Amino acid sequence: MELKRDKATLRDQIGQRRKRLAQATVARASEAICEQVLALPAVRDAGCVMSYVSLGNEVATHDLIRTLLARGKQLAVPLLEPETGTIVPRIIFDFDSDLRTGSYGILEPRPKRSEPCDLTRLRVVLVPGVAFDAQGNRLGRGGGHFDRFLARLSSATKIIALAYDFQVVPSVPYGPHDEAVHLIVTEKRLIEPPRHL
Repeated sequence: MELKRDKATLRDQIGQRRKRLAQATVARASEAICEQVLALPAVRDAGCVMSYVSLGNEVATHDLIRTLLARGKQLAVPLLEPETGTIVPRIIFDFDSDLRTGSYGILEPRPKRSEPCDLTRLRVVLVPGVAFDAQGNRLGRGGGHFDRFLARLSSATKIIALAYDFQVVPSVPYGPHDEAVHLIVTEKRLIEPPRHL
C-alpha cells in the first residue's frame, strides 16, 4: 500500500487498516506490546503513570491499566473537558468502577471516584496515535487534544506511544503544534527516535 504524505489521507489509510484487524490479532499484538511496556525501566520505576483508555481496535490498554494498578502505581487516565477540548489527567483506583463512557464513546474517569493529578507527578504518559515515524512524529485523530496536553508536560516526563508495527511509516507530516514521542512500542520492536537519545 502506497502511503500518501498529507495528514488526512494517511490518517484514513492507516485508520482503515487498523479497523480491519481481527479481534484475535488485536488481542495478540496488544498483549505483546503491553508486556514490553511493563518491562521498560521507565515504567517499572515510575510512581505515577498516565495511560490512554483504548477504544475500538487501538492497542488495547484495559488489562495494562489493571496490571499497573495491581502493581501499586498511581494511575491517571484522560478526562476530556468538552467545552475547552482540554485533557485533564485524573487518578483512578479501580478500572471497572472508576470509569464511565464519556466524550467520543471513550471510557473516562468518574469525577467523584477519581482525583486530580498534578502534571509534575507524571513520569510516564502512554499515548495512542494513528501513525508514527522513526523520528518520533505522531499523527493523532485530528482534534489536537493530545498535542496540547503533551506540550504542557515536564521535560522529565517520558512520552511512550503504543502502536501496531504497520502504524510506523517512513514519514509523518508534522507542524509546529505537533508533539513528538520519546519511544514507540510495537509488537515487534522498540523505536527510540534519535532526537531523544
